[in-house]
Amino acid sequence: REILKDYDVTVVKEQELPDGNFSTVRSPNPEEKDALNIAIEYGKKYNADIVIGTDPDSDRVGIAVNDGKDFVLMTGNQTGALLLDFILKMKCLPENPAVITTIVTSSLGTVIAEKHGCKVFQTLTGFKYIGEKICQWEKSGEYNYVFGYEESYGYLSGTHARDKDAVSAAMLVAEMAAYHKSNRKTLVEALGEIYNEYGYFYDALETIVLKGKAGAEKIQNAMRQFRENSSELFDDLVSVTDFSKGVGDLPKENVLKFLVGNKTDLVDKRVINKEEANKFAEEHNLPYIETSAKDGVNIEELFDKSLDKFLIGINFKNEEKNIKLEEINKGQTGCC
Repeated sequence: REILKDYDVTVVKEQELPDGNFSTVRSPNPEEKDALNIAIEYGKKYNADIVIGTDPDSDRVGIAVNDGKDFVLMTGNQTGALLLDFILKMKCLPENPAVITTIVTSSLGTVIAEKHGCKVFQTLTGFKYIGEKICQWEKSGEYNYVFGYEESYGYLSGTHARDKDAVSAAMLVAEMAAYHKSNRKTLVEALGEIYNEYGYFYDALETIVLKGKAGAEKIQNAMRQFRENSSELFDDLVSVTDFSKGVGDLPKENVLKFLVGNKTDLVDKRVINKEEANKFAEEHNLPYIETSAKDGVNIEELFDKSLDKFLIGINFKNEEKNIKLEEINKGQTGCC
């Protein structure tokens, strides 16, 4: 509060003091859409430009942007792409600059980084792997780390830490928002400019909760079926990457990645038709599918058909769906 007192920042009173019961939210994780509800109401009351919220240990940060009509929640991929674009345009890059993402992070960051001459590396999910890369390069001098992020709202600029850091990320978000405001743009408009330059990327996530021993067994069974019956579970399957067999220099992990239809990922497709993309994003407002389709293709049907088919195929259709699959894989197994 001492730092903020001289700035035009409003603190959410209901969430100002430590509360181990997190009594004001269903979940204190900014990945959850309703985690910023109270802050957004404050934003509307005070006509704020941006709302920023972290999780209790300040490693994840979520943002909502005032677009003049309402507050728009940004996904982790969108915020990461905005921050990466901002950093690469503002920063004097070192020799051999490198950016790190994960195997489930949107490819938008990759095309942005490559345009600025950065080498892009992908790790497994988990910021420990990004931290490991930083340590390797500090010893070898092969690359200089610039920025790393995950779709799960974790960002790290600089090498002061080996984990995602919401404190410095929140500062960068505020600086970035101020910069774009000085150019009479909101972050929503800045993201639109990125889409205009690199293509329209939208992401959505369908999540499933499986509990206890029965849930663990179902996960194992699902992974087995994914491996044995992939062609029956997905339409237009192009390839399957099985990370349990080792991929490049990545550690072996019980993760599968499916490439379907026109060489685009099931969870990483691209949208060319802007009108249809906006309609899809507005109707679903989900944080994890990027969809690439030719004009005339019904994106909603494409996603729903593939999703329904594999959920039925692995007997998940009636499960509660509110936690990400990659969170499950930290326990018994995982898939993406």
